[in-house]
Amino acid sequence: MNALRVVCASVLAVGLGGCSGGGSAGPAPTGRAPGLDLVVPRLDLVPGRTAVVPLGSVQPDDGLRCVLEDGRAIAARVVVIARAMPLAEDRAGWLPEPGEWTSGAAVSQVRGAAEWAAVIEMPADAGGAWLDLGGRRVAVRWIGDGSELPREPYSEDDTPWRPARDPAIPPSVVLSPRFIGEQEDPRTRWRWHLIADGLCPEDDPGRVPSARFESDDVEAFARQHESRWRAAMVRVWGIDADLAWRLKRRIAAIVEFGEAQFAPAWPLDLADLDALVARLLDPAARDATVAAVAEAWLAAQPPAFAWIEDDGAILDAARTRVLATAAVASVFDRPTLAWAGVEGQTPELRELPSYRTLRLLVPPRVDPAVLFAPVEVHAGRWQGTLTAMSRPLPVEPPGTHLRPFAADLTLEAWQRGEALEAAWPAACLLHKPAMPPGSEQPASRSRSWELYGECRVLGRGAQGLAEEVRVYFGPVERPVAVVRISELGESAFLPVTAGEEGVPELLPPATGAQVQRTADRWTFRLPLPPGAVEKDGIVRVGVVRIDALGRRSSWPRAMLPWQDAPARGALDTRAWAAPGEQSP
Repeated sequence: MNALRVVCASVLAVGLGGCSGGGSAGPAPTGRAPGLDLVVPRLDLVPGRTAVVPLGSVQPDDGLRCVLEDGRAIAARVVVIARAMPLAEDRAGWLPEPGEWTSGAAVSQVRGAAEWAAVIEMPADAGGAWLDLGGRRVAVRWIGDGSELPREPYSEDDTPWRPARDPAIPPSVVLSPRFIGEQEDPRTRWRWHLIADGLCPEDDPGRVPSARFESDDVEAFARQHESRWRAAMVRVWGIDADLAWRLKRRIAAIVEFGEAQFAPAWPLDLADLDALVARLLDPAARDATVAAVAEAWLAAQPPAFAWIEDDGAILDAARTRVLATAAVASVFDRPTLAWAGVEGQTPELRELPSYRTLRLLVPPRVDPAVLFAPVEVHAGRWQGTLTAMSRPLPVEPPGTHLRPFAADLTLEAWQRGEALEAAWPAACLLHKPAMPPGSEQPASRSRSWELYGECRVLGRGAQGLAEEVRVYFGPVERPVAVVRISELGESAFLPVTAGEEGVPELLPPATGAQVQRTADRWTFRLPLPPGAVEKDGIVRVGVVRIDALGRRSSWPRAMLPWQDAPARGALDTRAWAAPGEQSP
């Protein structure tokens, strides 16, 4: 893990909502609080297990007295459970950064806020409707460990331990880096088990081993979350097995983004999930109420997510308008119909399978004057509105800027439909540079055009990687050229197609790229390679930057982390008319 600088305390019931990226160290908790501030209104605990009770105020440093309803007194240790986060510029990945979790009796080295917890070793015969903790009475529901079910299964397939993933998804998928971070957070390890083994009991032979936390207190905290969700899922299964399957599948949603490309698409709001599990375990709720709670939560979830995957690679027959490619991912529990279109066009309806992704070609807009147009994407009754390029960008003096560069999408950004600008600025300019006096016009039409790029470097970090930019010319499926440019001054054409037996075609010997470096940035000048400017003056281009910290950003669209190549932007060089020359 990268260097950890920022430590935030866990709000144990719902997660770290107020994590700050800096600030001075919080004051060490000393003295005696006038009253105990319990974060949760009810505790859901397993007899014989270590209980971790979140406390929201400064606690006495001489321990805490816990008394069960039957009068038995149990010693409680008071600890701090903290989560260390990497620096913002070191964070990367589809899932949120799990952080590094620790616990202890003192927080003098903790930067940021600190939350206390009472750690109590509950006896195996613990019971009663409440317990007294530090003079405050709190309601308790004693839940099982999953060894006893509320009803007999109707058949061999009727089991509450069915993993929350499509049977077609290989079990090895959940062990990939795209998923493994979910088991490294004590608040979410239960969800990793939900997709890996159905969150079956810990002594079940079907349980898949997961990482154990070094701190016994953090491990107890993770097991407590698992116990709550196991009890909730068993309760719903006892009421309605189909509802339980739909609920667990949506809570741990996995979407196929392409052939064998599976990624999490589950909800990230831990506070909402904590409220859900609390209602599902409400001891006063009848079965019909529990079922209604689950159905209402499912109905409130977005059933699909849509984004523009490419809006410059495909042109209409006249090559004057862009046909954007929209993508829609289903988190429906059944197939539905999907379509995408612009105003005044009749869309083509396509079947969208459950938990799959569908790519939709957007019909071109009739009005040729519109540069960017709204695109409506539908999946069943759900509708989303996106914005896509409608015609090629005109390239006029002094040039057309290619910016901003967007960071790779995360699950949170993808769900919100918000691409985030890269942490370190970068931009390119497509222009026709002035020819030096006495020089001849380049023989290649493309060579009269240049892509100028500038990348700021704000810090090297421990990795100290050499930055590079990759420029892709031509359609996504049939690129004309791919050029790699390093800040060290190296440049090369990369293979774009393979001949017999997979041997790459011969590449041009030199790119002609020029690189300059200063203290805080580097720039390059790249003459466009042959064929980059198509016969009618259209340039289709996408640019990817990999910075000194290994982070990727791209233009014209943010990329999914598993994408190999960027989208394209279409530019029209016919609009150029510098003084004394004609448009191409």
